[in-house]
Amino acid sequence: ADSNGEGIDSVLTELETATRLNKLSDIFARNLAHARLLKVGEQLQNEAVNPADLASLVEGSFTEAERAVALSPNNVVNYSLLGDIFRELAPLASNADILAIQAYTQAIDLSPSNPKYQVSLGRAYLARVDQLAILVESEDKELAAEAVEAQEQSLTLAVEAFEKAVELKQDYASARYYL
Repeated sequence: ADSNGEGIDSVLTELETATRLNKLSDIFARNLAHARLLKVGEQLQNEAVNPADLASLVEGSFTEAERAVALSPNNVVNYSLLGDIFRELAPLASNADILAIQAYTQAIDLSPSNPKYQVSLGRAYLARVDQLAILVESEDKELAAEAVEAQEQSLTLAVEAFEKAVELKQDYASARYYL
């Protein structure tokens, strides 16, 4: 459907059918999770979006990505997608930034020599910094101070992840960009 230029709704319909027919395919679950993430992005451009529909798409994306991991827990691509979904949807779901970090850490455990996952982990820490920015502005001085400390720690961990990626591949452009 996508190759034929059909819209995301057609792709979603086909993937939902495929996952119903083959509940044991992590590939179908992973692709459905990704398609739902794309649909979330499309819906966020729509000012008249129904919040309940958006929440359903977000939840569906999380659920399918987690199902892909459950179906094939040794497939690094499943953890990478799970991390991507949590990172991208962090502004819409509480603790998604932390879950992204956990997913990328698992991807690194499965593929420690691939710098891509280190960069993804670093980006997740940067998303965490963004999420904490709200708390930094808190009127509660103690909460604001804790948020600043957590931001600093997250930035340090992001730099470490990007530096590890460069150690793994000296000319890895995305790692150098984020550094």
